[in-house]
Amino acid sequence: MQAYGHNLTLFSVIRHPIDRFLSGYVDKCINEQEYYKGEKRCFGCKQDMRCFVEKLHKNLFEYYTNTTKNSSVTYYYVRHFAPQTWYCNFKEHKNDFIFVDYHTGPKGIEMTAKEFDRIFEQKAPQNTQQLIPKQGGKSSSSFCRTITL
Repeated sequence: MQAYGHNLTLFSVIRHPIDRFLSGYVDKCINEQEYYKGEKRCFGCKQDMRCFVEKLHKNLFEYYTNTTKNSSVTYYYVRHFAPQTWYCNFKEHKNDFIFVDYHTGPKGIEMTAKEFDRIFEQKAPQNTQQLIPKQGGKSSSSFCRTITL
C-alpha cells in the first residue's frame, strides 16, 4: 500500500453473505454448464445444496489452514465462495477501508452508484472520477481492486 502514496483511498464493496452465496451457487452449480462438468462441477453434488455446502466448508477450511490438496477445482470454488475478508489484507487494514454496500433489488445499482459518487466527489480529482466507472465493472466480487484517487 505504501507504493501508492498518501493519496490512496481504499474501498470495498460488501455484499450480504447469504445473497452472495445463493447468487454464486445458482451461477456455478445450476447455470454454468461448461466450465466443470459431471463429477467435478460443484464437488459432484449435482444440485444438492446440502452436499455442496458440506464439501465447500471442508474445502474452505483446508484452504484456510493450508492443507488443500492441489486441485484446480478446489481453487475455482474457493475463489468464488471464500469470505471477502480473506482478501485485501482486511485483517491488518480493515480500518483503512471505506465500505460500500452492494444493494440489490430494482434500485440496487442506482443506490450503489450513489454511494460511490459520494466517495469520489470527496476523494477523487475530476479526471479520475470519469475513469472509474470504466474500470469498476471489471472487478470480481471476490477480489480487491486498487484505484488511486
